[in-house]
Amino acid sequence: MKSVLTGERDTLDKVREISTMGAEWGDKITWGTLWNACEMEARDKGMKPGSQESIDYCAARLSEIVDKTQVVDSVLHRSQIMRSTATFTKMVTNFMAEPIKSYAMVAQAAVNLAQNPKDKAARARFARVGVTYVATAMATAA
Repeated sequence: MKSVLTGERDTLDKVREISTMGAEWGDKITWGTLWNACEMEARDKGMKPGSQESIDYCAARLSEIVDKTQVVDSVLHRSQIMRSTATFTKMVTNFMAEPIKSYAMVAQAAVNLAQNPKDKAARARFARVGVTYVATAMATAA
């Protein structure tokens, strides 16, 4: 807290700051890409870029995308099993927010496909989610 108030940093603080720069840039690129995708979607729906309608749409759409795809660790974003108060369940699900979110995306796409087997959009969504899941797993393993 002292370093935050005074602005003084020791060597360890500087090393920590430097070590997180890559993650910070990654976050900036990711959030910017997601926002730009929302803006392109708003433009495709006929909204004027920069208008209040477009900004409101982008904000709502970005929130929806984040809720469904990004791991945000808060009580409101946790899966039901991660809300359990049982000690063993807490131990088993600790640090599992990202894999559980990924499994949930695959499961939701599979359910949508099973409910609408002739829907081209459901098939495309399932394929896209499946390819993304496999690519992510391979990148993580590498």
